[in-house]
Amino acid sequence: MSGANLSDAKLSSADLSGADLSGADLRDADLIYMNLDSWAVYIQPDEIRIGCEQHAGSEWRDFCDDAINEMDSHALGFWRRYKPTIMAACESLSR
Repeated sequence: MSGANLSDAKLSSADLSGADLSGADLRDADLIYMNLDSWAVYIQPDEIRIGCEQHAGSEWRDFCDDAINEMDSHALGFWRRYKPTIMAACESLSR
């Protein structure tokens, strides 16, 4: 999907695992893509996917440190660093 024009796309049910969205035009799409450190992050109004972990935004918000740490040995540091950014992006899509 590199270079695809997805402006105004409604991607709520799309499975984008493995998709390369680099260079894609996502303006006004209901999806935010971020490549943060070692994980791709896909944020939709109701779900967030970080690497291979996909959960509702409310679940991500409420995960305790132990739950995040069990996902991957590097996940807790990543989550502490990027949680505010990821959650703010998710909330911006829900408005």
